[in-house]
Amino acid sequence: MKAFVDTSTLAKKYKENEPGREQFFEILEEVNQIIVSPVTYIELICLIKRYFEDFKQKPSHLKKLKKEIDLDFGYFHEVSMDDNLKNIAYGLRQKHMVKSLDLIQLSAAKISNAQIIITSDKHLYKIASKELKNVQLVI
Repeated sequence: MKAFVDTSTLAKKYKENEPGREQFFEILEEVNQIIVSPVTYIELICLIKRYFEDFKQKPSHLKKLKKEIDLDFGYFHEVSMDDNLKNIAYGLRQKHMVKSLDLIQLSAAKISNAQIIITSDKHLYKIASKELKNVQLVI
């Protein structure tokens, strides 16, 4: 099964005590392809860096985690930031109040043709459920 995974959920893979982590791993057992948006890598690296700063983790742990993320992203399919995505984003913004990066996530999910869309963002879930089929909230 192909799954589009947004940043809020993908972070659960890298943050050990994150709520919904086990639920996410259970879903992943059925997934053979993970699809992400063109901003997921940047968002994820910023989120992990901020987490390490807030909890005063060792820089060596951050380097190790970044290597794992880089390795994983070699296997993920990333939706391109192209005119099609921009046009979809524009249309979605006309219908919904969505922040820019969430708009990119939603547009990428729409383009992905994934069998399941996975998010941990309640606001994004609410809007995605109106626009897409089989949206799963993992919290």
